[in-house]
Amino acid sequence: MEVQKLKIGSIPAILWGKDSDKIVVAVHGSHSSKIDDCTWVFAEEAAKRGWQTLSFDLPQHGERVYETGPCMVDACVEELHAVMAFARERAEMVSVFGCSMGAYFSLLAYVEEKLEKVFFLSPVTDMERVIRNIMYACNISEEELGTPVSDLPLVMRLKERLAQEDAQLLVISAKVEEELSMLEPEEKQLFMQELGIAQSGLDQLVQESYSLLGLISFLTAGEDEVRAWTITRGTKAPQAAGKIHTDFERGFIKAEVIAFDALRELGGDMLAAKEKGLVRQEGKEYVMQDGDVVLFKFNV
Repeated sequence: MEVQKLKIGSIPAILWGKDSDKIVVAVHGSHSSKIDDCTWVFAEEAAKRGWQTLSFDLPQHGERVYETGPCMVDACVEELHAVMAFARERAEMVSVFGCSMGAYFSLLAYVEEKLEKVFFLSPVTDMERVIRNIMYACNISEEELGTPVSDLPLVMRLKERLAQEDAQLLVISAKVEEELSMLEPEEKQLFMQELGIAQSGLDQLVQESYSLLGLISFLTAGEDEVRAWTITRGTKAPQAAGKIHTDFERGFIKAEVIAFDALRELGGDMLAAKEKGLVRQEGKEYVMQDGDVVLFKFNV
């Protein structure tokens, strides 16, 4: 297969396949690059059907791994626009292939684009569910925060319209969120109490997004760090262990599990939790629950 290296501005890119008036823009995922296996396999199949594939490196990936500019949404969406403009100049028909994080960026950047086809691949997220379940955020003033939705006419109009789409609505105050982001944790809690709100809009957004995507988190804790791992709801213990390392799944024996809230009440003292009988021994058929704190036992 023909491969042409090029640059779109300062963005390293590759055109896969023979010259064509049909191009697929390929957006890779996290910890990947423009020449990953997914892109290579996809480009081969696309070439058989007369399509070229245009792949490129996102910031801090591939040839750009040492760049200081972060791989954040705003910067990446802007680059996706530049790549799309390049594709439009060369081709009459344009499609998109997005993998994992690349699928998410594509949804944001190309929502207004007229595309022939769109292909999304994600090892964690059910992309069909992402597209089907959309959530809207409605911005209100600080004074309106805490007011029942039924007493906010504009919000009610939007809610009624979204009911036809089976979409969710999150009501937040961007001004309040900005102020909360600049406060220390203790000050943040006091400010929220004054406003009469239990959660910040950002926390609600994260929780609702996880729910829409069918995701949960479990935690592992050691002397050096505590880390959260994202998995799909319904994942069993061995597959969850495999998120940490494939050896954990391959040699899975059992999992020691305790709910986060129970461990927090004991000040994070795992020994005390075991003495109180709060740590459970779970096997291969255990379905992970949101907020599980887990120690995996394995042998390879």
